[in-house]
Amino acid sequence: MLSWGLVPLLIIFFGGLTSLYYCYTNIRNLIAWKSIPIFSDTNINQDLFFSILVPARNESKNIIECISSILAQNFPTFQFEIIFINDHSSDNTLELVRQNFQDKIKIVNLEDESAFGKKNAIKRGIEVSKGNWIVTTDADCRVGKNWLHQFANCIQQTDTVFCCSPVMFSTSENSLEIFQQLDIIGMMGATAGGIQRKSAFLANGANLAYKKSVFYEVNGFRGIDRKASGDDMLLLQKVVKKYPDQIAFVKSFESLVITPPESNLNGFLNQRLRWASKGDGFPNIATWLQMIFIFLFCFFLMLSLVLTPLQPFIYIKLFLGLYCIKFVSDYFYLKQLSKFFDQENLSKHIWWATLAHALYVVTIGIWAQFYKSYEWKGRRTK
Repeated sequence: MLSWGLVPLLIIFFGGLTSLYYCYTNIRNLIAWKSIPIFSDTNINQDLFFSILVPARNESKNIIECISSILAQNFPTFQFEIIFINDHSSDNTLELVRQNFQDKIKIVNLEDESAFGKKNAIKRGIEVSKGNWIVTTDADCRVGKNWLHQFANCIQQTDTVFCCSPVMFSTSENSLEIFQQLDIIGMMGATAGGIQRKSAFLANGANLAYKKSVFYEVNGFRGIDRKASGDDMLLLQKVVKKYPDQIAFVKSFESLVITPPESNLNGFLNQRLRWASKGDGFPNIATWLQMIFIFLFCFFLMLSLVLTPLQPFIYIKLFLGLYCIKFVSDYFYLKQLSKFFDQENLSKHIWWATLAHALYVVTIGIWAQFYKSYEWKGRRTK
């Protein structure tokens, strides 16, 4: 049986070790972020054709603005198409699209009850597409007028077969929204950093582009179709296996996609459980180790706080030591990244968000191991 006298020593050793790795991860992601090239504007190659897929389920509040922003692209209209795929919406999403965009876009309605979910919607959209490049976004997103042009710049100036672009939340007015904004900024840094270091493991399906031929070359979603989620990160892992050096990140504010944050804690937790459900699909041991080390650092940080009432003199010092390491690391990392996203005003919230992040990592990390089901878009999925 473990002696309680050894617990502080374990926290010092493992907390210190994992804190060093945490700092190292932030530093190398920041260095990689700064080294990402900015693509210059180029004339559009007329062989390039984008098929933009917008899968949707119960998005009547957002779908008009989403499709309208895509139609407003500063891009040749004969070089892109929009394919809306209705995933068994129970509201009037489909009717709104038909009323407003019937003659401007392709409309696909999933009627087969056995074919549902985002991956099935994307698969069906690709089947009816005519583009040589697939672009995916979500039905609650908004894009800028030069969004497609930024993808084109990247594609024409690199040998990429899979492009990731940044995503940001639309508002940061209350504590939950502020936390989500800082969190996604940090994730964008990790996404871009991994891609730049040729060790890509993160992607966001709200802002992706990939060659249609490559999608079929890696057998699409076969092998990852048992998961309700994973149309982005898990597909990326399949592409990375075949094209490890041909993944790119489009570092341009004009390539940004804006999406609303979760408005309540229940929605936020269900969203993050959905994201965490993709974790066991990572084939890369290095990725697993990185996730475990970050989890352990946050675990020992929170453990020292929880144990403080038992021996305040010892554990408060351990907690403050680990907290200061995380705060300083997060502050410099997020402050630098927030400049790109024009969110520097959020830096004043990092002092509490860094602790909330540790609690969130531990909670979701443990919860996801035992609670495999979550509710999303009115569905109970796994």
